[in-house]
Amino acid sequence: MMITHALLRLTITACLCITASVQTLAASYEKTDGTIVDPILNLQEACCYWPWIPTPHSYSGNNLAPSADLTNANLSNAYLPYTNLTQANLTNANLTQADLSDADLSDAWLRDVDLTDANLTGANLSFANLSDANLINLKHWEYATFTGAFELHLLAVTINANDAARSNDFKIFMDIRGP
Repeated sequence: MMITHALLRLTITACLCITASVQTLAASYEKTDGTIVDPILNLQEACCYWPWIPTPHSYSGNNLAPSADLTNANLSNAYLPYTNLTQANLTNANLTQADLSDADLSDAWLRDVDLTDANLTGANLSFANLSDANLINLKHWEYATFTGAFELHLLAVTINANDAARSNDFKIFMDIRGP
């Protein structure tokens, strides 16, 4: 009994130390209501002993906020709902399988960004520069707004008809021409 109790204390202490050291390296993000979320969580990795508890994301660059320079940021599998990234520079960022539901990406620079399998449900991409963005297999973009988004190349996107019917700006997809 005493050995089990000591082992449990050691395990908890080790987990707290590891979590504390990871959190000091992790970046934060600002939500659309001004709340700061720290740390960014990873959707794919979970705590080794408690699989229902997500782990902090490994990204340790600039904090995610309006007008932030996030060029080449690797935020794949990041949990970023309601993130405020207005006018942020995400050139060449990796956002594969990221959850950007209800995020504000208006006026953002998303040139060459990889949004493969990302969740953009309810996201605002008004006037965002999406030139050469990779939106392959974009599955969740219900109620997303693309008003005024320019240089939108969606030739390889798989579009779900139900999602398109619920998008605020389905008309943008009506103008896409093949090669």
